[in-house]
Amino acid sequence: MPRLSQNAKAVLEQTMRQSMRDAVYELLSEKELNAISIADVAKKLNVSSVTVYNYYPSRRLLVDDAINESRKKMMEKLLCSSRNVESAEDKLMALAKVICDDFEQHRFLFMARFAVVPQDDENAASAREYFKVIIDCFASAIDEGIKNGDFRMLNSKYAAMSLLGALMSFNRHAAFNWIDLSVQERLSEVKNIIINGFKIRN
Repeated sequence: MPRLSQNAKAVLEQTMRQSMRDAVYELLSEKELNAISIADVAKKLNVSSVTVYNYYPSRRLLVDDAINESRKKMMEKLLCSSRNVESAEDKLMALAKVICDDFEQHRFLFMARFAVVPQDDENAASAREYFKVIIDCFASAIDEGIKNGDFRMLNSKYAAMSLLGALMSFNRHAAFNWIDLSVQERLSEVKNIIINGFKIRN
């Protein structure tokens, strides 16, 4: 059997690793992060567990790699979501819609992006960066609204936290099971905050 060149080996490794990360994403549509095993990934790809371990020596390394990649893709999506939107209010709503839709389509993956193993510094840094990008995207749109005279003067980072809290129901809906809220209920809460808390009344 002919030997693979270094370049071919690198391509194979990249392809296999991506397939394994994709398998984690597929499994996250069926079960929670902690319930996913190397055996599950192997079964999904129709390979042996040994094959998976050849590329990822531990379950934690595979899961972290998949989640970190997912965070990066979501951050890119958030950064692009409001580029061609004119008003600050519409930008905020566009960002909120991206987050809501992502939760509806990938609930366990959505939650996994915020999950951190306390002693895992690299994963914690990735989760912090992800959270920071979400807040910064909201804060940037709020600052734009203040600059344009549409929003009153306020602390944009604190206001951004209020919007994220509304999306994840840390405030008014805290007594309810936020997982069961509809996209429209979440977006209505965001709209409420923008109109009643941010906009300058004539």
